[in-house]
Amino acid sequence: MVRRKGGQGVGGVERLRIGVVDRSPSVRETIAIVLREHEVIRFAPDAFTKLPSAFGGDLLIIERGSIETEVLARLAPGIPVIWLQAEHERQAEDAALPRVFPPQLLRRRVREVVAASHLARDPLLLPAFGHPLIPRESEATLRAALQTRLPTIIYGEPGVGKLRLARALHRASGNAFFCQISAATCDRALVDHLKAQTAKGKATLCVVGLESRTSLAETVLLEVVDSLVGVDPRVWMISLSRLSPEELAEATPKIETFLHRSGVFVVSLPPLRQRTEDLPAIIAAESQRLSEVLHVSPAAFTPEAWERLRHYLWFGNLYELETVLARTMTLVTHRPIAADELLFDASGPSVTHNTSAPPRTQEIENSSSPTSPSAWQLEVLLNELAHELKNPLVTIKTISQHLERLLNDETGREQIAQLAGEAVTRMDQLLENLLRFARFGAPRLESTTVNAVLAPALAALASLLSEKQVLLHYIPPEAKTILGDPAQLSFALENMLRSIVRDLEEGTTLAIQASARGTGIEVRYPRPQAGVTERLQNYIDRQPSNEAVVEPLGFLIGRSLLRRNRVEVEEHSEGSNRCVTIIFPPATETTAIYYGETTRSHRG
Repeated sequence: MVRRKGGQGVGGVERLRIGVVDRSPSVRETIAIVLREHEVIRFAPDAFTKLPSAFGGDLLIIERGSIETEVLARLAPGIPVIWLQAEHERQAEDAALPRVFPPQLLRRRVREVVAASHLARDPLLLPAFGHPLIPRESEATLRAALQTRLPTIIYGEPGVGKLRLARALHRASGNAFFCQISAATCDRALVDHLKAQTAKGKATLCVVGLESRTSLAETVLLEVVDSLVGVDPRVWMISLSRLSPEELAEATPKIETFLHRSGVFVVSLPPLRQRTEDLPAIIAAESQRLSEVLHVSPAAFTPEAWERLRHYLWFGNLYELETVLARTMTLVTHRPIAADELLFDASGPSVTHNTSAPPRTQEIENSSSPTSPSAWQLEVLLNELAHELKNPLVTIKTISQHLERLLNDETGREQIAQLAGEAVTRMDQLLENLLRFARFGAPRLESTTVNAVLAPALAALASLLSEKQVLLHYIPPEAKTILGDPAQLSFALENMLRSIVRDLEEGTTLAIQASARGTGIEVRYPRPQAGVTERLQNYIDRQPSNEAVVEPLGFLIGRSLLRRNRVEVEEHSEGSNRCVTIIFPPATETTAIYYGETTRSHRG
């Protein structure tokens, strides 16, 4: 670890020189108190901007928006930054800290950022256990374990790469021997073996399956720690377990001493399903490594294939990911690899080795066919449900894992209430929306107007429009009479418009006006981010998408109800804008008779 001339801080923690730039004197003072073990230099934004030369320090904590990018590049080149931002301005995926922050959160972020900065230039650490394969929060612990060679426990589900990490640590340590043994079969002969080995050079002892250890194994391993681990350890003991130390202690309450001695450092390897943000980088890194090992073409995937890889739950974690990538990259010789060519199991579909794209198959009008609209809609529905429910469930699970610690802190209790409330509300709203949709049966046809069904939908979107700062330009259409079920039409329009608004950028305009085609409306909006408009068009055309996007459940619900009411939906481009045209059937006598007959046929 890099040591500054100021020496060590409180409790042996490295003393850092940290600059704090914030408009609030209270925020600056609070940070200085929280990080009192470091040298904290406080600046108002104007004072920092007027520095005569570059800031010499290890870290900057800056209020986002208070310093221009050019000024920061000139005065703090290469210095890691922790951003502060008002809570209401932070995005879900934002890495910025809230300006009203829990002290322990700030301290942890400082340790993570500094550790990652040192890790990038530390030649001892191999890429095999750097980010993204290893979570950033584990890198500092790995670095300390590698430098001290004190007993280390690595835990996680099967397949997360515990043994692979242990071997990588061994290679980086420079130890001469790697001894792997099962905790279930560990006996006293191990001590004699290690003493003989360490007479020739240092060794790494890898104990596999710590949860299956016997009382004899505990005694033997404690003897190894007592006799061969010291200031200059001859043996570095790395234990692997599928259970955390807390779970091990709960299973066998009398082994706290053993766990404390054998787990000076503890590293958690979470399952891939909990690392959705890192998964694309992990797939890219593994694909590159496998292409070199297998001597095959570097992997390239279509957007839809990327989306399937990213949303698959990876029950076997890293080892399953490696197997799927190796099998696919070897058997599929052309690039890019399509979604239906990913070989998730050995009994998957046969793969062509042509360099040309596979021909489009003719659509089969059979509801049981996997390519039929009904089967595709079911797949989309399940995909979107999983996507919508996953984030709040992960939030609740994270809260439960840290519940005891958070409840002992007043700020933590407030965070629990807020995060849990938001997660439950999100799931409740989703399920309530689906229940409302499920209650609709055959349309109850009656004469109404476009404005009568559109106005309630816009009223339901008011909070979302305000949150996204989307300007609504609404010109009520003429009071032309249409035929349909008012409740179903309003619900359908609300879901479709919500899907559109969710993809709009902040500050844009959504225009709704009467269509030139009789009883219809036109919805115009700026072209959203890449892939969104193609997604909407695919839903209008009822065709599976080839784009890597999460399908909008609301659009699917809305279109389904509109089709029940014989409403036409079309979408096209107009320069930099997109336009969705919705044409309602006029309430003519002919139409009323036709609808009446259709409704009776649905009811049997």
